[in-house]
Amino acid sequence: LAAFDDGSWGMWFHRIVQKTLEEYRVNPITVTEIIIGKIISGFTSGILKGLLLGMSLLFLTGFQFRLAHLASYLLFIFLGCITFSCLGSLCGTVIDKPENLGRFEAVVIYPVIFMAGLFFPISAYPETILPFIKAIPTTALFDGARIALLTGKVDLVYLFTLVGSAVISFVAAVYVFEKKMRG
Repeated sequence: LAAFDDGSWGMWFHRIVQKTLEEYRVNPITVTEIIIGKIISGFTSGILKGLLLGMSLLFLTGFQFRLAHLASYLLFIFLGCITFSCLGSLCGTVIDKPENLGRFEAVVIYPVIFMAGLFFPISAYPETILPFIKAIPTTALFDGARIALLTGKVDLVYLFTLVGSAVISFVAAVYVFEKKMRG
């Protein structure tokens, strides 16, 4: 969520309030570089907030995990940050009013996060809708990262879902932003 917030509100603020798009037009910066910058910004924000939460859990609950599992866990977090930073940049590019950006977050992003099993196991869903829930990129992010951290295993279906969503959201963000820059 931090990656989406950083991407969407950052892009919106730079585009609408600060009029940074005009500066981008005269500088030798490509659209791809701008979106990669937004990904790095979203990832940094997301990873710092995640580390603070993780340290809090570690100290307050005594949660234990093997350090060897951290790399596979961070792979899922990295791909999730790419996806959400790009989706945030996409929304910040096309949505002009802050209240509409907030509505999109409340109506689309939050429900997708809650449906993905962030606060409960996805096994609680009926078998008939479980395949649809597993196809959501946020489920791949949360459940895949959980499996990676607890067992060290990388679920390839979740991994490919996240890679696919990261690539699609990146291409869409670059395409829409480039189109918006050209007027």
